[in-house]
Amino acid sequence: MSGERTVEGMEQARAEMGVSRRQVLAASGAAGVTGLAGCANIGGDGGNGGDGSDGDGDGGDGGDSQAQTGDITISFIPHSSGSSDPFWAIEESGWGAAIDQLGVDGRYQGPSEFDPQQQVQNINTVISSGVDGIAVSISDPDLFDDPLQRAADEGIPVLAVNIPEFGERTLPYQGYVGNDETVVGNRVANQGISAFQDATGSKPARAVIPNHQPGNNVLKLRADGIKEVMSNQNIPVDEITTSAEPAETISALSSYRSSNSDLELVCSLGPASGQPAVQWINENDLQGEVYISGVDITDQVSTAIQNDIYLGTVIQQPYLQGYLAGHYLTQKVSNGILAPKVTPTGPTWVDKSRLDLVQTQIENTGGA
Repeated sequence: MSGERTVEGMEQARAEMGVSRRQVLAASGAAGVTGLAGCANIGGDGGNGGDGSDGDGDGGDGGDSQAQTGDITISFIPHSSGSSDPFWAIEESGWGAAIDQLGVDGRYQGPSEFDPQQQVQNINTVISSGVDGIAVSISDPDLFDDPLQRAADEGIPVLAVNIPEFGERTLPYQGYVGNDETVVGNRVANQGISAFQDATGSKPARAVIPNHQPGNNVLKLRADGIKEVMSNQNIPVDEITTSAEPAETISALSSYRSSNSDLELVCSLGPASGQPAVQWINENDLQGEVYISGVDITDQVSTAIQNDIYLGTVIQQPYLQGYLAGHYLTQKVSNGILAPKVTPTGPTWVDKSRLDLVQTQIENTGGA
């Protein structure tokens, strides 16, 4: 099945579920999620879908079956929130849609800015409150061993979303919804270089990676994936530290280019750095001199793609990640259904020629 047809089918399935009753039975939620999970690997190039059969990770049995979903309390504890990163506003929206459909008590408890220590505190707090299931982005595996083991000991299922434990898996969680982030970085670089060559006739002379959340393991993996490709292509690349504050990213890019006038490609790790990079290019009349290749798509990024500032972006569908997390946890708690080991939601390259495939998703959810 082509990537284009799969995207359209998945979007249709999501739309169809969106018009169902606000509080659907858990069984009907499971049927809808099964269809969506089957379409999750829309890119066909870099996702490992696991065997999708048993999700045999640790994390407890979820307790006794509960007849009414209204008796279920689940929490999503990511490493950030929509107030500091537009990506997480979309993720929270997907989570909220699932909560509304299922009629469960669902709580989104991301810190106002990147803060793994606050995540750990939030996990321990919801465990003490008697939560039935937890979704979490594993931003720092070293910090998560004790709280996730505590959840497992108390029979509370845990689902990793957006960031799993990379490498050898030792933490007790049952499944993962998201991408292989090194592969994401590889695609940002490979597709960005190819698109740059199409636009200019040559490879970029130099690239830069503005990191808006230093210490975030997932961004490190993306950056490593970009550097790997750039090294293989003999293109100089540097990673610079910025923050979620747009003005800081703009200042950092200006400072970097003043010392590196051959900069031609910005590799964004997410909209929090990509959107300020667009502003920087526009304010300094660098259109056609400096381009962007990035991760995730918002309305602003979509406009920048249309205006040939962004060459393209790798999407991972944050709305779907949050949405599936709500359904997977509810099914585990209510019916004992195990989540697949891995449900990939990308990575898929979207450029100007493919924007129409995700436009409805962008308009309805805020991004892709």
